[in-house]
Amino acid sequence: IDDRTTDPDKGAIEDLIDSIRRHESKVVWSYDDNNGEADNDNDIRVPQAMSFLTEEVVKVFAHTHPSLREDWGKMTLTWATSCAVRHIACRSFQIFRCVLTTLDPQMLADMLARLSNTIADDNNDYLTFSMEILTTIKTIVEALEPVDLIKYPQLFWTTAACLDTIFEREFMESLSMLERLLDKLDLSDPAVIKLLIGSQPPKWEGMFEGLQSP
Repeated sequence: IDDRTTDPDKGAIEDLIDSIRRHESKVVWSYDDNNGEADNDNDIRVPQAMSFLTEEVVKVFAHTHPSLREDWGKMTLTWATSCAVRHIACRSFQIFRCVLTTLDPQMLADMLARLSNTIADDNNDYLTFSMEILTTIKTIVEALEPVDLIKYPQLFWTTAACLDTIFEREFMESLSMLERLLDKLDLSDPAVIKLLIGSQPPKWEGMFEGLQSP
């Protein structure tokens, strides 16, 4: 890259590399730094340094690899849903939330399969893992436009099922997912209701009487 080039900015890239070499706080995080410092319901719950670094990496390498964000997103979900090392799996979900990109049915199916094995489990490691999945799903719901969200009715049923968890943290995150769904799905539209009811999981136990008992 020529020194006088502004796009990409060679100086900015070299500064980023130096920051990594010096382990500056803006590009590193500790092993135990799970959720960053922010604690509001709009936060994607990742270390601030991770959010910054992933965006910088995408910005730099997109010049030679334009599909990096999409490819990285798919790879992080593969790791998140298949890696046996819980910490790496959780970090992979966090990186996916940072580079948030397109979603396809298989990616969602893999996430929901893992969630079904961990939600409401009293093992603390499982609770941490299920929270990462719930937060990732919440972030996806928030990012999707209504016309795209309705293509994934299983997100509604997942949320409805997760509200039955016995753990408060999982319940609150599921409630936050529901709020975002209700913001985007018009439940006064008979066509939407018909689609959702028609997509009820075949193995759902008992009659579904609504999100709130009458």
